[in-house]
Amino acid sequence: TSADDLTDQVRAALACAVPGVDHVMCFYGVGDHGGGPTRRQTAWIRGHRDAFAGARLVFSHPRAFFDAVKSRAGTLPEVTGELQMHAIGCYSVVRDIKVGMRRAEHALLAAEAAAEAFAGHAPKDAPAKLEEAWRLAMFNQFHDIYGGTSLAEACIDARDQLAAARSAAESVVYDTLFRKAADLPPDPHQRVVAFNPSDSVFDGFLSWEPWFDWRGFDGWIADAEGRQVPHQVLPGGSIVRNAFSLLWPAYIAPRGLATFTLRPGSPPAAAVPVTPARNLAAQGSAIANGHWTADAGTDHGLLRFTGALLESLRVEVREDPSDTWSHGIDRFSGPVAGCFRPTASAIEETGPLRASLRVEAGFGRSSLELYARLYAGDPRLELELCVDWHERLRIAKLVLSFRTPLAQRTDGIQEMGLDRLQDGREYPLIDWTVAHAGRDGMVGVACPDCFALSGEGREIAFTLLRSPAFAWHDPAVLELSRPHRYTDQGEHRFRFTVRAGAGGECCAADALGLHRPPVCIDWTKGMPA
Repeated sequence: TSADDLTDQVRAALACAVPGVDHVMCFYGVGDHGGGPTRRQTAWIRGHRDAFAGARLVFSHPRAFFDAVKSRAGTLPEVTGELQMHAIGCYSVVRDIKVGMRRAEHALLAAEAAAEAFAGHAPKDAPAKLEEAWRLAMFNQFHDIYGGTSLAEACIDARDQLAAARSAAESVVYDTLFRKAADLPPDPHQRVVAFNPSDSVFDGFLSWEPWFDWRGFDGWIADAEGRQVPHQVLPGGSIVRNAFSLLWPAYIAPRGLATFTLRPGSPPAAAVPVTPARNLAAQGSAIANGHWTADAGTDHGLLRFTGALLESLRVEVREDPSDTWSHGIDRFSGPVAGCFRPTASAIEETGPLRASLRVEAGFGRSSLELYARLYAGDPRLELELCVDWHERLRIAKLVLSFRTPLAQRTDGIQEMGLDRLQDGREYPLIDWTVAHAGRDGMVGVACPDCFALSGEGREIAFTLLRSPAFAWHDPAVLELSRPHRYTDQGEHRFRFTVRAGAGGECCAADALGLHRPPVCIDWTKGMPA
């Protein structure tokens, strides 16, 4: 309240009083986010202590209020359900900060796991370094920072601070892991040491680009018992000669260490190879593995599915004239501006372990690449979406269409799942959702890089990107004739895994595996020069 006269503020507070409860709080003070009381305001309060019929003004604090009304708890109204009533745009706008926060949090948890699992090998300054990094992360959880409603310059500062927190955590992880690996006995073969920093078992596929001095790899991989592990050679991440990475299955206990050796030549008969499932196929524009069959879409769809509850996938763009906070609305129901339309598709990878389909699409000045990947014997469909976004006052949603209407969803929230109706409203989300189709059908989706969604009928729509002007607060009018900086422009990467028949616990584990995957290092101790 900037005024010296607090009459309107007091009357607004009295109007909120619960019948039968003879106390109500009234906040005052100059400045945003709880500024300071002024001498004139406190003088006004003293002078108007008994100026309101049936009420007396008393200087107080929230603890005193709650103590005063505690005896009337039985008469207080009860609200069942969520209180998602305000500023739905904050769930998703300025995505870099939200992604940076999750990456910092999980890097810090990984560092704590490494320091605890290998306590004798953690650097001495690890506790102080991690405490300072946690302070950086938590400072940026302030609502106008994490919510993405700060000035563009402040958002850049927040992004940099979160990156600093993550970097500090990762330095602890790698320092600890290298010190631990130094205790391993010598081995004449090159090794990859993998640490699972998660609290859950890692049962999936490792992808690692080993240092081979720009030479190719035509050997085999052995586990700690000397058994042959199936592998697949993938394109490398750099455009240099003989660039490649390796993919192989791994099972690593929570906070456990696994060692794999990269051996030249052919494996001996005694290596006892582990044979991968042989149901992986890639043909034309489709990939399949016995659990999923996915084909490149046409027109406005990016993928089509055969023989599954899930029918298709598209990225839809709607007009979004709301401000940065999205004040006054509970859903994004603007006109559909269109969908990203496919322009090309290709089988990206084939092999014994993984098949990958790439779909390229465009909308307006924006473009995307969607990678759909299937693994041998694995029930998960892996999706990677790379969006180069250049729209303004629009919102992009990844829409999953099912063959039958969905009765409800169970959405991931902090530490649990919450059943929600398919009512079209925008809701915040943490890591996963499960769609309930028909009596027994379920499809679970892990989505660690999305933070909001909506659903209606037979569709679920994950909010990807919004593009209002930075720090634009209704009722201010956005003057389109003036230059403004718009949020979320440029490249963004999203990861999803989709499972048929999966419940919340399974999806949460999938999301955790994406947030906190195994940490790998090359290890050459004992190799001949």
